[in-house]
This record gives sequence, C-alpha cells and structure tokens, in this order.
Amino acid sequence: MHYCLRCHYALGPLPGVPADQFGEFTADVRCPECAFEIPKGARMLVGSSTEAGAQPLTSRRRMRQILLALAPSGYCLAIGFQGVAALVQQGTAGYTVWNAMRTLPLVGLGFIIWAAWRKWTPVEGSNGRAPVSWDRRWLCVPGALEVFSGETTDAGVRSVGGGAEVRTSTDGAKAKVSWLQSHLSGLYRHEAADIRNIRVYSPQDHWNRWRSGDRAVAQLMASVWLRDATGRRADMHTVMIYLDTKGEPGQPGRDRTSAVLDAGDAIARSIRRTIGMAETESDDGVAVADATDGHAGVPPLAVEGSLYAQRASPAPKMEIIRLFCIPLTFSFGGAMACALPAVTRWQSGRPAVAPWLIWFGAMSLVVFAIMLALTIWLIRRTHRRELALCRWDVGTHGIRVTERHFTRKAKPTAEFTRDIPAGHIAAIGPSPKNGRMRLVASDQVRRELASITLNAIPEGGAEALAQRIRERVWGGGERGDERGDQPGA
Repeated sequence: MHYCLRCHYALGPLPGVPADQFGEFTADVRCPECAFEIPKGARMLVGSSTEAGAQPLTSRRRMRQILLALAPSGYCLAIGFQGVAALVQQGTAGYTVWNAMRTLPLVGLGFIIWAAWRKWTPVEGSNGRAPVSWDRRWLCVPGALEVFSGETTDAGVRSVGGGAEVRTSTDGAKAKVSWLQSHLSGLYRHEAADIRNIRVYSPQDHWNRWRSGDRAVAQLMASVWLRDATGRRADMHTVMIYLDTKGEPGQPGRDRTSAVLDAGDAIARSIRRTIGMAETESDDGVAVADATDGHAGVPPLAVEGSLYAQRASPAPKMEIIRLFCIPLTFSFGGAMACALPAVTRWQSGRPAVAPWLIWFGAMSLVVFAIMLALTIWLIRRTHRRELALCRWDVGTHGIRVTERHFTRKAKPTAEFTRDIPAGHIAAIGPSPKNGRMRLVASDQVRRELASITLNAIPEGGAEALAQRIRERVWGGGERGDERGDQPGA
C-alpha cells in the first residue's frame, strides 16, 4: 500500500499507483487530501531514519528506543530532582527563582518521553506501523531526488506547500543554511547532476544474531554535492534511509549481509535509472572494454568502485570523536585547572604558583593541542578515504589496479597503478566488510593482494562478477573452482 508522502493518505486505489512497493507510477497521481502530485515514472521509497524503525515493532524494541532517547538526559534528570528536593526540604524559604528554574529540566524530560513514546507507538489506520517507520521518504523522479523527513502532518504540508522547492545550489555558508532550512521544512530536492553516488550498506554485521522475524533492512545513502555561487563544489553531505528490501535470507550457509546487499542494490539500480544516473554510474557496476588484450581474443574487464570499505557516514567520524573525547576532556581540564589558580594569584598580587603546576598546565595544553590536531586530521582523512576510487582492469595477464585520490572538494591529488600477475593470484571472491561488499584477490596463503569495494552490485550478484573476473584471469575459472578458496568464506 502506497501512502501520500505529505499527508499519509492511502493512494492504493487510485489509478497509476503501482502494486509493487518499489515500482514506477504508470500515470500522474494527485493526492485527493493535500493535492500533492506524483509524476509518471516516479518511484516512492518509504523508510525510517533508524534501523530499528524499519524492523517489526515490538514492545521490547519500543521500550529500548525510548530509554535510548532518555539516556543523554540523565544530567537534566539529576538537576531537576535537586531542584524539587530543594523546594520540598527548605519549605517556604526554598521557593526561589533559582530552585524553580532547576525543576524546568523535568518538563523537558517529560516532553522527550512523550515525543519518543508517540514516535514509537503504532498509529490507527497505518497497519500497525509507528510514525518512526515512515519518517524518511524518497521520491525518485526523472532528473532529481526529493527527500522528505519528519512526520506527515498538516503543518508539514503548509510549510512546504505551494510548490516550493528547496535546492542545494547556493554558495558557501548559504548552502549549509539552505540545507538546514530544508531539514526544518521537511522537504529538500537534489538534482541528479549533484548526486555523486547512491550506495547500499548492510546494518547487520555478520557476527550479530538475527532475531526470528527480522526484516532484510538495508541502508541507502546518497552523497550529494553542495555548490557555491560559481557552480563549483563547495561541500558534500549525505542523506540516508533505512528500508525494508523485502529480501529473503537466501540458502543456508549464505552470509545474510550478502543477501541484504543484493536486495538493496536491486533497489538502488532502479533509483539510478529513474533519476538518470545510469550514464554516470553503470547499472551493474561493470564496464567492459571493446578492445581485446591480445590473448586468445578475451576482452578485458574493467570494474570500478571505492578503494576503502568504510562504514556509512557519519559513523567513522563519530568513532574518532568517541576515541579522542576522553583524552581531549582530561587534557583541557588539566590545563584549565592549572591556569585558573595562576590567573587568580596574578590578579591578587600574591606569590606565583609552584613551578610544577605551571609545567603540568603547559604539558596539558600541549597534549590538548596535539590531540585536537590529530582528531581533525583523522576526520579529514576519513572524508578523503570516502572519495578515493579504485579500478580493476582484468585480463589474462592478471589485474591492473589503479587508485585515485581526491581532496575534500573532489579535486584529483594522486593516482597510483600496480600490476598483479595472474600466476600470483590463487583466489578471487566477494567478502563483506563494514556493511559493504568487496572483491578480494588473494594468494595461496590467503594474503590479500588487492581489493575493491563495489558501489553497485551486478544483477547476478557479487559472486557472478567474481566468476567473470576468474574467467578472464584463468581462462574459464578452473583454477579458482579447483582451489575453492573464497575470501571471507
């Protein structure tokens, strides 16, 4: 059943609405409730901002998500209880403006509880779904991707109505302001020319257990460029959605991560075709050259993808921040604890502080500066690794690996090429990592010789692509079949 992206009106009975959840609209459809129009050829994706929101809603999952929403509010809870205790214990004398203000965090905490409960409670007339299960919605139209966020309410319709579009083609700081305003309004539109890629991640790691009844949820992430007034790329941000792919776990013994990625990539291929990205990013992630490599007339095969298999943004940046949060806090606190007494003594004209205190404060400040610089460098490095590309040119000679690196604004900085002879390769196969699918070429002792992270998986799956590579390297794939060595197996 399809629902209106603005008012959640059921569109199923209307002509032109596809029966398939991810199908194309066969005619222009206008919502009878809010007059929102979906053009012919569009695709509608309805999902969640969290993985749990795309899974079946259970009492245990709902209570856990509410407790997670309350976790950052522990400090406010303590301050509020202190204010209440002061009002109760001190009697009439305790009724001061300060004590009253200290109780206000409890009001905010109550609002958080109400909002979390409302977000995770099923709504009548929505087939038992909670608002969190549709708080992210993508409308894929020819030439653009329109993203809706938040709940479908009348207020949201009024704030975005009138055919207003929020575009990201602005300059500098205005681009970020426009991006923030679009988030607040619930709708923002990205032109196909500004979409760098659409990748699929599996939020389910292979070492985690799957609960009975869990859905095959995939995370789709679109990387979008912001442009300045001159049309140059100024910054890049990501939009993502957790989506129930309706995929099956597959045959026994198969990695469920691979099954989720295959089902998610089938959806991503349809999105690329709808918005017009087929020319910039191949539908199957593979480009075959016309020329032969001079050996038995076997055409070379070119496979393009990413160089690194990083987790979906902003997870890598948050991991770095969590890693350096404690060192930064302690070093800055130590520097301030030494600086305040020194300043106080200097202002009062008293004797200077002990030399060891000055030395400790200076060292704390140095450590803080080093840790802060290292944190910023690692975050920037993570962003550059996200842009790094890789290409495999496969032939009977082996594999030629080309690595291309870019700045944060996608300007080329370096390119490296190396050849791996066919005689050194003992196995070629798919291997999931960090929710992405890689192809890994390894030697006889399973040492990794080269790897490439697929931005798009062919319709036959990653294993079919690995078989095509083996056929060109070994002339039919007999060597890989005899060894049976598949990385990640």
